[in-house]
Amino acid sequence: MTEHDAGSTASSFSLNANTTHGSTFQQGQGDQVNVALNIEAGYFGVQDALPPWLLTRTEHPKVRDFDALELGVHRAPVHNGNAVPPYVSRDVDETIRARLAKAANLGGFVLIVGDSTAGKTRAAYEALNATLPDHRIIAPQDGEELKHYLMGIASSPHPHVFWLDNLESYLGLDGLNVNLLTYMHAKRHIIVATLRAERYRKIIREDYERPMEGSEHQHLRFRSNIAVRIIERIVPIIIQRRWTSSEIERAKHSDDRRILDAVSRQDIYGIAEYLAAGPKLLDEWRIAKGSASHPRGAALVSAAIDLRRAGMAEAISIDLIRQTHEWYLEAEGGILLRPEPYDAAVRWACERRYGVTSMLLPSPKGPSFYRVFDYLQDSIAGDPESSPIPGHVWEAAISYAHMDASALFSIGVAADQQDNQHVAEKAWGRLIENGDVSTIQMLGRMYVRRNQSDKAKKIWAKAADAGNIEAAIDLGMLFEREGNLTEAEVWHRVAANAGDGHAALHLAGITSESGRPEEAEQWFRKAATTSGKYSNEAAGILGGLLEATGRTDEAEEWLRQAAEAGSIPAIVNLGLLLANSDKAEEAVKWWLKAAKQGDATAAANLAEHYSREDSTDLTEAEKWLQIAVDKGEYRAVPNFGIRLNSLDRKSEAYNWWRRAANNGDARSAYLLGARHYLAKEYHKATEWWTSSAEMGDVDATYQLGILYRRQKKYDEAVRWLTKAAEHGTVEAACSLGRLLYEEDIDNSEAEIWLKKGIDSGHTHSACVLGALLWERGLIKEAEDSFRLAYDGGHEHAASMLVNLCAKQGRGKEAAEWMRLTGKSGYSKPRTSTKGSKKVRKRQAQQRRKRSR
Repeated sequence: MTEHDAGSTASSFSLNANTTHGSTFQQGQGDQVNVALNIEAGYFGVQDALPPWLLTRTEHPKVRDFDALELGVHRAPVHNGNAVPPYVSRDVDETIRARLAKAANLGGFVLIVGDSTAGKTRAAYEALNATLPDHRIIAPQDGEELKHYLMGIASSPHPHVFWLDNLESYLGLDGLNVNLLTYMHAKRHIIVATLRAERYRKIIREDYERPMEGSEHQHLRFRSNIAVRIIERIVPIIIQRRWTSSEIERAKHSDDRRILDAVSRQDIYGIAEYLAAGPKLLDEWRIAKGSASHPRGAALVSAAIDLRRAGMAEAISIDLIRQTHEWYLEAEGGILLRPEPYDAAVRWACERRYGVTSMLLPSPKGPSFYRVFDYLQDSIAGDPESSPIPGHVWEAAISYAHMDASALFSIGVAADQQDNQHVAEKAWGRLIENGDVSTIQMLGRMYVRRNQSDKAKKIWAKAADAGNIEAAIDLGMLFEREGNLTEAEVWHRVAANAGDGHAALHLAGITSESGRPEEAEQWFRKAATTSGKYSNEAAGILGGLLEATGRTDEAEEWLRQAAEAGSIPAIVNLGLLLANSDKAEEAVKWWLKAAKQGDATAAANLAEHYSREDSTDLTEAEKWLQIAVDKGEYRAVPNFGIRLNSLDRKSEAYNWWRRAANNGDARSAYLLGARHYLAKEYHKATEWWTSSAEMGDVDATYQLGILYRRQKKYDEAVRWLTKAAEHGTVEAACSLGRLLYEEDIDNSEAEIWLKKGIDSGHTHSACVLGALLWERGLIKEAEDSFRLAYDGGHEHAASMLVNLCAKQGRGKEAAEWMRLTGKSGYSKPRTSTKGSKKVRKRQAQQRRKRSR
């Protein structure tokens, strides 16, 4: 679930504790199962294979009895017999403790993410001691041991805290996966985990964010499915490597020499990072690489670092390190450095330094495996100047992995991330040879990033034909991005027909754009009723579609579904629908929910609501308006200013309008122009209306044209009135036609615009058109136009008909129209249709032409 899902908080994801709902995280995985019972039957039935100490132990230590070093807190130089300095509170402490307190009641997952020495483990340890000191705690070494521990406490009625330092070490089919996570939540266990920022970034990287459904190869889910499916349901707490000013200030008040030393260097290192001595190890390794002291030891460390960068598992075989280190030694000088013996080199690399750690650390996997100190690996991986991994290291890694599918997949991912297409193709090629369609999908994504779309299409089509739905979706998305909606529709239809909601949603959009609204609605409905994260998005869109077509009752149902699931756009639109249905109080409740989650549109809607005419206290309106504009949403400012203006708070209104206009709000600029126009400050009115018109406000465009006409700047008037008329302002069409005619600019163009005004229902245009036609001698057409104008409510057209009938010798009809002009209160019309010397002169010229 995401942080917007109903019933969730930022501290943990939510699941119904009833084990019959264990399929919550099983979307698209085939038959749904009772997760908790499945795990108990599948895992707890093999107790004979468990270590006896796991089976016999009934109680685990309490949190307050656990030592910080046992849980992975880095050692600092020993001071007063203590390798753990006093704790300096971090800014995130309150957040961590609040989430732990909530998880204590329902179970949950608290994930802390940061750089390798940011202090995440220490902060988590202190938070546990402050919040849950009496909870039993279990700290397994890996995912397999995690399962074993769960078996050992299966019958315990008490929830436990599971400490998973470096979360990636526990993920996998043989460790923590979605099913196991569901079971742990049902048992109300609490997971406290840490994860290095670099690992977190790679897991959530966009290129790999979509889980690969339908793979027959379980190992691929370790990186591309399990990690993503778990991580995307958790909102992490981020701890920064560099301490904040407030944290540093607190550290300055410490009486511990180690902390004060770290504070003195905080402009270079993070305090926790310095205390962990990471920089010292990094410097020592770099110096040793080209020196005569421990060149082989440094080469072993270099090889281990690059093997990890190449995607090898955290625990690296010492045989593989030994096999690859010679290249690094030769690169620094080889035999000329008089390298130390191999055993001495290993001892140096594994030697504990500064009372903290070593460059190569022992691995729980066994004495022949080592892991690299995180700081060294992360420093090299994050350094843009670091050298590429040598080719022989890639080759050795692939050779060592042989047919270990999970390892080959990880090597391919690492190569892809480092833009080494050749290695990625080679590593993944071994999997593809065995028919692994999911790896074909990943390879296709690499090709797309490298602008090799044809290759991607070819291999994705192969995967889709083999039944991989995700490949079909990727094909559809690729064609859609290229603008080939015909091909995109073909592949989205394949996936949608297989039940994929994401594909159905895109197919709905394509059919809608193609002018097939009924089919689009069907696909929106299918997407909305398909389980998955896209159903709520589809429900919200469907609700909007139904509302636009007048089916408000059904629209409300769909919008409620999406809103209750936490969709912010649906919440906002549901509020609008309710407000338009005289359910303003409920609309406000929904908008408040969205606004409190930071949605600017909801805040603007609340400001509009509280700015209504029956509101005398605008305090609430101003509060929400301020929140909206702080987020760049100025839509509510114009009406708020109008209310202020009506309450004679004119200067406040002006200031709000000016602030919004200066930030691109066209309507506020229009209102500023109107304000100056009424004050007869025409120059300023012109400036603001021009600004508003250039931002797209058609009212400002129209008023600018009228203003220029009154100033007899006809070229500018025609320019702006034309723009307004082209944007559908019927008054502008009439005014433009009248200007072109009365000022003798272009009668043909005038007739075109006047007819457009009439066609749009603006019958006043018929009066002007009638005069134009009469002047041309088209009497019948002129009379028809005058009658049309009169029937449209423009009673002054009767005066025109009096003159027209009289000149035609139709006295009785003229008298009848004269009677109608009297009824309407209009005075006797002038003999001239426009009463201007210019017009009379033009009419005389036209009569002379006709007499010739």
